[in-house]
Amino acid sequence: MSNASDFIIENGVLKKYVGPGGDVVIPEGVTTIPKYAFTCENITSVTIPKSVTSIGEYAFYDCDLQGEFTIPDSITVIPKAAFYQCTGITKLNIPVSVKTVSEYGFAKLDKLTDVYYAGTKAQWSNVVIEDHNTAFLNAELHCIDDHQHSYNSIVTSNATCK
Repeated sequence: MSNASDFIIENGVLKKYVGPGGDVVIPEGVTTIPKYAFTCENITSVTIPKSVTSIGEYAFYDCDLQGEFTIPDSITVIPKAAFYQCTGITKLNIPVSVKTVSEYGFAKLDKLTDVYYAGTKAQWSNVVIEDHNTAFLNAELHCIDDHQHSYNSIVTSNATCK
């Protein structure tokens, strides 16, 4: 878990992470994560607050993030190489607010198996995904309209009384 001394923050801009690594929680109130803000040694997870509206190019470049990673719904663009070579990410949660994944935005995510999109397949088709996001595109996509069930599809047999 992070504390305030782990970050250099000026006017809402997280200039640099200087903590020991592990599970990093970016403080609420940070609005921008600029280019190369994280050097990422020993960082296994990062929680980004909804106050963050901008992530810079290469912000999490080569981080050893592990498991599931969630993009907050305050983000609209995944910039160039923002999560390049974060090889431990296995699942990504992408909000409807994301409209563009720039080139190399999610490149070299070697263990990525699933992308969970908070919108419909029709909405997903409008997301611009630029070149060099092969692992991202090869992961299984899950949209909110993948598993909708009606009452009739859930009830499989008539009830009986004994």
